[in-house]
Amino acid sequence: MNVKLSICIPTYNRAYFLRESLDSILSSVTGFENEIEIVISDNASQDNTCMIVRDYQHKYPFIHYYRNKVNLLEKNYYIAASLAQGEYLWVFSDDDLMESHAVCTILEKIKENFDLIICNYSIWLDDFSRVIREKVLSFHNDIILSNHNDLLGKMGLRLGFISMVIIRRNLFLALPLSEYETYVEYGFPFLYAVYSGMPHQCRAYICAQPVLKQRGASFVAYGNKDWWYKCFVTGSSLIFEELIKKGYSKEAVFRAKHIVLKDYVMHDISYRRRNGENLYGLFSLMFQFYKRHWFFWTVIVPMLIMPKSLIWIGNKVINVIRNKEPLKLTCLA
Repeated sequence: MNVKLSICIPTYNRAYFLRESLDSILSSVTGFENEIEIVISDNASQDNTCMIVRDYQHKYPFIHYYRNKVNLLEKNYYIAASLAQGEYLWVFSDDDLMESHAVCTILEKIKENFDLIICNYSIWLDDFSRVIREKVLSFHNDIILSNHNDLLGKMGLRLGFISMVIIRRNLFLALPLSEYETYVEYGFPFLYAVYSGMPHQCRAYICAQPVLKQRGASFVAYGNKDWWYKCFVTGSSLIFEELIKKGYSKEAVFRAKHIVLKDYVMHDISYRRRNGENLYGLFSLMFQFYKRHWFFWTVIVPMLIMPKSLIWIGNKVINVIRNKEPLKLTCLA
């Protein structure tokens, strides 16, 4: 069998969600069974994940199951990818769902020899009863990029959502595991591997129409402050600056860091200020990474010092304009 696409699912203690995810994938795979495989890498789950997968394997021989002896955290993303046999990798979260046309759409783009395929997606309530956001990427038309600097400058940290990324397997695995592990503690080693693998003259395709559904949230997580800023500020900055050594331009890195401020940090600060959290120390943390960014000085710094009432009013105005409730987004997949 000539496997074109390996759908790799790292999982841990999410048997119920995994069943839903597999059902959506299998529905999308129908008619293309000879071109795909599903690789499940179990991070030493303590629930009935193994039993559920075994049930599926009896009916679908293209599902392969592997179990780690211990929980390897985000290293499991790399392991799942290394177990694949396909020309392309789709590392897919164990609680997201595919649209019925997803696999057909991706296989058509694979025929066009793109190095990277980026999927738009919608965000739903946890039970998928109602859509929160129809399209996360605001592009109205599909986009083709032919330079890794354009890719980094346009997408930045957005590619940290693993389910939206399909990449040539050899490009992803070109990064040694030892180098991948360097960024595990910062939450985005997958992102680093994707950008590291892109040649300067790459071919990347961005699909404007959603092909998958994310459960509950996107990737700004209003959780532990120290952890969040370690990932989204320190981690992302270290990754982007390291990419300069891999041939990316300083301008592309600047634009990628701007996306972090605009799409993630601004909303996180607004949420924490409105909820009365102590943000002491954030200025000095961010200053070292964003001191040359106008958005830091004109938007982020004022948000740190302005009265809470103004933060609340500003948030209400934005929500009226968008006609949506504020999103609570989560880091990682």
